[in-house]
Amino acid sequence: RQEYMGVVMVGGKQMWVVAAVAFGAYFLLRQTRKHVNPNNHLFSRRRSIVILGDSLTQRSYEDKGWGAALTNLYNRQADVILRGFGGYNTRWAKILLPRLFPEEDAGRHLLITCFFGANDAAIPSLPVHVPVLEYETNLRDIVQHLKKMSRFVIIITPPPVNEPARLQFQITTYHDNATGVSDRSTEQVKPYVDACRRVGEVQQVPVVDLWTEMQKEDNWQRFLDSDGLHFSPEGQAFVFQTLRLKIPAEMTPDVLPTDFPYGRVMDASRPAEHIHQHTIDNPM
Repeated sequence: RQEYMGVVMVGGKQMWVVAAVAFGAYFLLRQTRKHVNPNNHLFSRRRSIVILGDSLTQRSYEDKGWGAALTNLYNRQADVILRGFGGYNTRWAKILLPRLFPEEDAGRHLLITCFFGANDAAIPSLPVHVPVLEYETNLRDIVQHLKKMSRFVIIITPPPVNEPARLQFQITTYHDNATGVSDRSTEQVKPYVDACRRVGEVQQVPVVDLWTEMQKEDNWQRFLDSDGLHFSPEGQAFVFQTLRLKIPAEMTPDVLPTDFPYGRVMDASRPAEHIHQHTIDNPM
């Protein structure tokens, strides 16, 4: 077995096929990169909203999901990008940040929502638990990074917990292995909510206080699913409406221009000229 100029020689025969395929793939990649302008990419030229969080964000496209509602709200003005990671806490989210929001993307987004804490606030015996002082530090670091990436940032607090439903879910799920002790509680979440408020105040970003706002409502438990933690369809709608109240006036749908003119106002006698007058370059 010999190698000459990158071509493997086996039993006196040259492995030209492998070399040709490799060279062809390399050439194709070079040509593709040469002709693709990243500034003309379908997504890179449009406003973007990122919703970042744990499973309460990951599941935001379920029935009446708050993420889906946000997408619909900005359907002609911005892409809503879902980055929800079920089971994650702020300790693990910090590890993700450089991959999700690299430094070269500074100023790239219009809005980022940050929704962590439901897992951090679990009982200390669970591996997802993060002590509240560390949680506050982590959240501060996350928000500081997100502020570099986005024009606006909104923090969302973890919601209250329906403890009886949570216990019943544990029994139904784990049967004889159920501990009989709820892994989360409304009382346990409270210090994490306070930490969210402090970070929001110091970092000067709005805070959607779901923990407080939900409990103002009669029978607030209806906002939570049968597991006592995640949102029911009614809860999803509540999150969206509460979040919407915190969206800065400068980026409400009635203020932001659309990417291109609506069909109902199109100048049918000169559509090309009319469309080209509306650009999505640097739309913010």
